[in-house]
Amino acid sequence: MTRHDEYRAKAAEAQREAERAPSEMLGTAWLRVVQGWLGLTRNRPQSDGDSDAK
Repeated sequence: MTRHDEYRAKAAEAQREAERAPSEMLGTAWLRVVQGWLGLTRNRPQSDGDSDAK
């Protein structure tokens, strides 16, 4: 799994948390986390060397 894939997985996990947040404030906070993870996928080009497999 590349780091790009990991970031997308983390974003999806945070999205699920946002959807089940008990308050609008917490949901908004989780959505900011989603944006942060997705921002990492846009700001960092994916390369073949991103795999953590050694």
